[in-house]
Amino acid sequence: NNGSLAIAKANAIVTANSASKTYSGATQSVSGFTASGLVGGETAAVLTGVSASGSGKNAGNYSVVAAGTDSNYNLTLNSGTLAIAKVISDATAATAKATAAATAVANWIADMKNVGLTVAANASASLAAVSSRERLAGKNSLEASVAVNTSSNEKSSNVAQN
Repeated sequence: NNGSLAIAKANAIVTANSASKTYSGATQSVSGFTASGLVGGETAAVLTGVSASGSGKNAGNYSVVAAGTDSNYNLTLNSGTLAIAKVISDATAATAKATAAATAVANWIADMKNVGLTVAANASASLAAVSSRERLAGKNSLEASVAVNTSSNEKSSNVAQN
């Protein structure tokens, strides 16, 4: 009396890769996938009938689609995302640098006041003089210099834009 043996497919999850990129003017792509639930120490390499890819050119989000089948696995296919970010303009970068410099100087001034030093009032005025127009003109960094007269507990600050 001969019997039969039925081997059922195992369940596995395939997830398409995701990527974050910055707009370049060219079509950008992402491919590949990861797999979970594989049995017997198998890796995603055994899923030869499965692929995943997606592409896009302009800033935005694009689907990375997993597709395919396998004779040994019931597959759940999950998409990934290709996220293409807008380019950060020089003006935006300059504003971020100026804001970071202003914050650093303000924190420094507060620290000096906490230890009893007198801070010259022109430090804040110098920071306020950095205008959007100057940042757009290509002046994109701030330098702060500080002088402390320890004999009189006086300090002066100078902030210059380059």
